[in-house]
Amino acid sequence: WIGGDRDGNPYVTADVTRNAIQLQRRFAIEHHLEEVRRLKPTLAMSVQQTAVSPALQQALAAAEASTGEFASLLAHNSAAETYHRWMKWIEFRLLATLAADEQAAQNPIAHAYASAAELAADAKLFAESIAAHGGQQIVATLVRSWLDQIETFGFQFARMDVRQESGAHETVWTELLRCAGLADDYAALDEPEKRALLDRIIREPRLLRAVTELEAQGELSDLTRETAQLFRLLAKLSRDDGPGAIGAAIISMTHAVSDVLEVLALWRWAWDEVVGEGKPMHGLRIVPLLETIDDLEHAGGLLNELLTDEAYSSYLGLSAPGDTTAPFAVRWQASRPEQMVMVGYSDSTKDGGYLAAVWNLNDAQRTLAETAQQYGVHLVVFHGRGGALGRGGGPAARAILSLPPSAVDGSFRITEQGEVLAERFDDPAIAYRHLEQVTWATLLVSGLPAETPDVKWQEAMNKLADLAQRRYRQLIEDKDFLTFFEQGTPISEIERLPLGSRPARRQATRSLQTLRAIPWTFAWTQCRQIFPAWFGLGTAVQEFVGQQGGDWSGLKSMYAQWPAFRAMIDNAELALAKADMGIARRYAALVEKRQAAERIVTMISEEHQLSRGAVLMITGQSELLGGTPWLAASIGQRNPHVDPINFIQVELLKRLRACDDDAQRDTLRHMIRESVQGVAAGMRTTG
Repeated sequence: WIGGDRDGNPYVTADVTRNAIQLQRRFAIEHHLEEVRRLKPTLAMSVQQTAVSPALQQALAAAEASTGEFASLLAHNSAAETYHRWMKWIEFRLLATLAADEQAAQNPIAHAYASAAELAADAKLFAESIAAHGGQQIVATLVRSWLDQIETFGFQFARMDVRQESGAHETVWTELLRCAGLADDYAALDEPEKRALLDRIIREPRLLRAVTELEAQGELSDLTRETAQLFRLLAKLSRDDGPGAIGAAIISMTHAVSDVLEVLALWRWAWDEVVGEGKPMHGLRIVPLLETIDDLEHAGGLLNELLTDEAYSSYLGLSAPGDTTAPFAVRWQASRPEQMVMVGYSDSTKDGGYLAAVWNLNDAQRTLAETAQQYGVHLVVFHGRGGALGRGGGPAARAILSLPPSAVDGSFRITEQGEVLAERFDDPAIAYRHLEQVTWATLLVSGLPAETPDVKWQEAMNKLADLAQRRYRQLIEDKDFLTFFEQGTPISEIERLPLGSRPARRQATRSLQTLRAIPWTFAWTQCRQIFPAWFGLGTAVQEFVGQQGGDWSGLKSMYAQWPAFRAMIDNAELALAKADMGIARRYAALVEKRQAAERIVTMISEEHQLSRGAVLMITGQSELLGGTPWLAASIGQRNPHVDPINFIQVELLKRLRACDDDAQRDTLRHMIRESVQGVAAGMRTTG
């Protein structure tokens, strides 16, 4: 997403995305050059000792005859070193490819690679020749890894995803349709009217020609102009480098089918302008991102509507074979149409609390998989997890094993971000182990029968989620909660930190709705409450067990036999163990409205006790993390070093808020930033 995530980030423009793509491309080509130069001295076998395939001999002869410049480069190389000379030809072409990229759309450079497939063909030519003449071990130990890298990374290094919030697309279409004379106020239309208009645009993008003229005259808003430029960039990249060159267009806060059709209509419009009207489009994956509890609850219905929408089903290739009424064709590499759906762990937890989010995420994936299966569509679930427990964090293998098998089916996509990247991938041995665990868990869960959870378990989770969400909403909808959050956590200083992929808020308005989930979780982790990862659990379990006449056997059976429920309880247990209500009260003392602060922190502390008791009853342990003593010991060893930093941070915040000297405030803010870093390191998580 680096260079492509513009969800609320005004600094990510089409030019930034273009530069990011070019930077990645250059990195990939330079890496292939390094591999060639690594192999060249090694593959200097003489034809007097090792035979060469006729195909390679003919290709080298043609290369030498094609350009005097290359022939002159071989003047000091022995004619008997065919493999070495062929490697120099690949090097020559890679250098030409770099030069062509630097010139961009200027004069074409001869012999530059048009695609990574051409590089792969050249590399395989000499690898096959070596293997055919007794050099299988040479290929396996020296060449195979580079061939794998060519196939994996190509010339893109990584496929660029772009992401934007659905409301931004609605704003763009409101302006476009008004300028085209097709709708006075698109945003005010109901869903069927929006879909009808967008379907018309998808089939007749020429209706927007007048808008293109207005754009050329500079009469469109910055957002609309930037959006148009972005989709033209993606269309050009797909046209020139093929469908594998771009990743996905992710629509955050997707609520309806029209949110998806808005992106499809932009893609159709851009493709017609860049490639030509009516030309078959390469498949940009359009990915709805479901982030709220309500959207997750209606996930299956949304996908059903999407797959039965005439324009979108045609785009996916769901039309009957030979159907010429489809407005365009899409070339997919998969054997069956594929639909990716992203599910958001962060905002769903912030919206409805831990239990409601975890259950609705799990249930949504199951209903999505069932819906996709009905239409013969391969579903790929994209998990928008963060590193913190309140954002879907926790052990990766445990998380995968807790997923519905039908929603994995051998593949899924996942975000790795923030400090998680350093934890899992900085050390090659740890990275290997992590990928090994992820692969193992994926294969294991994919091999399980796609069974629907026991009806009684589903009913129990529906009740628990509802009870927990009700308790969570009582907390965050308290009239004094926003003040408690603003004054009783270091959120104001976290928002000033020079880090993060985007601004802390979607809009300038200071409210819980505009605040992003990352700083939300970050702030509660800093003051050691971590309640986004457990609040409401205790109340929900207590009331549920009370309704069962005090019988805990049902929940214990769910914990023992249902991986999804077990993972939910285990992650909450870890968050409860890392929380410290004594330190939480020190932060609460910073709130000016003392009675309100005491009421809210007491509510949180009591819920912590209830949740702790509920977890212990379900797991059968006498202490939190009793089943993983090494983890409990690790937290116990860290806390004596982290606690003093929290005490210092509270004092620094108190002094900062009482300070009226600008120079001293800067010093205090610097010290607070240091304390934030210290607590994050000790807690091993930010947001």
